[in-house]
Amino acid sequence: MTYPMTFEQEAMWLQEQATEGDSVLLEAWVHRLRGALDVAALEWALTEVVRRQPTLRTRLLFDDDALVQVPADEPGPVLAHRSCRPDELDAELRRVVRTQLDLAEAPFRATLFELAADDFVLAIEFHHTAVDDWSYLVLNRELTEFYRARVEGRAPDLAPLTGHLGDFAVRRRAAGLDPAMLDRWRATLAGVSERDLLPLDRPRPEEPRQTGEQLGFDVPADLTAGVRRVARAARSTPFTVYAAAIFATLHGYTGESDLLIGVPVSRRGAAALDPLIGCLTDQMPVRLRLRPERSFLELVATTKQALTAAMADRDIPYAALLRTIGRSSYDGKPPLVQFSLVIDDAPRVPVDLPGIEATRLFVDPGTSKFDMALYLIRTGDDTLHGILEYADELFDRSTAAGVAGDFAGLLSAAVAAPDTTVTDLAGRRESR
Repeated sequence: MTYPMTFEQEAMWLQEQATEGDSVLLEAWVHRLRGALDVAALEWALTEVVRRQPTLRTRLLFDDDALVQVPADEPGPVLAHRSCRPDELDAELRRVVRTQLDLAEAPFRATLFELAADDFVLAIEFHHTAVDDWSYLVLNRELTEFYRARVEGRAPDLAPLTGHLGDFAVRRRAAGLDPAMLDRWRATLAGVSERDLLPLDRPRPEEPRQTGEQLGFDVPADLTAGVRRVARAARSTPFTVYAAAIFATLHGYTGESDLLIGVPVSRRGAAALDPLIGCLTDQMPVRLRLRPERSFLELVATTKQALTAAMADRDIPYAALLRTIGRSSYDGKPPLVQFSLVIDDAPRVPVDLPGIEATRLFVDPGTSKFDMALYLIRTGDDTLHGILEYADELFDRSTAAGVAGDFAGLLSAAVAAPDTTVTDLAGRRESR
């Protein structure tokens, strides 16, 4: 069966065709597995996940003048197994997660590294056309259930899937783009600044390679608890508080009050889409006019309004929005969103294999989709792991570390005294 690509798949497929060098659309799911791993059961479990989830066996093609997705009837080989010395692991993981994927063949590659008889690392590289953050929760749940069923000698306990990404693409394309939503986006983004949000350490290259690096930090449990307190006081969400802190941090660098960041938006909605692995998220620009003389609590309220307004018109694909406002070409800098905020603080669905200690590993992909992107990922009951991804063609590592530190410091101060003005929290930095 052949289906049209989703709008998101189409935009990413076209981006890949125009990209030379490393792809910025590769995603890594990596876990260290310590214990008596049943390798055959793991391979069977992963094969069954691919059999169950059509997106993981779907090819993306330009066929007969159309961009289409074509699910294979059966999964092919899904897992490569190789020995690896512990001192070689970091280099091997970087190599695996940075190796190009051919979308005409498969949207993922899985490798099991054996470090010792009771020590393994499972690394799965995905193309972003096939996964979003929610997909990893689905993957963790299904891989766990299939593996447990195999080693326990029972049938897997998973409800049949009733949705399909191909059907979703057909419905959305039939519905078309709402002209009223497009008009509202034109009005929202009219006159948006093209000024850099952060002082650059180097001029932008004419032909950026979009290479990048990452640095990690933690948001401790007491700070996330404080964020929830402020969110309750503002009748808002923790995401809104983190976004407000980003706006205040960016204001502190340039003094700009008209600011725009990108946030992910999910288009799952229908219950039938929740159990699917697939890319059902897109980038959404959020524009905010900040009043620095007002309190952080008031900034949270303003951020809530901006997010709510953008969310109401989330059905416009980001690529279509860029075309609408005439910003679809790259031209040496991101066409609209320079800074992206991604928060994955949903309750964890761990990889829970019997007799196995599973630990998630974060591997730097060596690229950067934006000038900077901040990822906040739940790792414990209340702790978030922060990853700041930055374009190393533009910023030194010390600059990126300063941004991460300034964000964490401002957030901590704002949570402790949310009535403090943005000016007092952020100050103004003419340069780093």
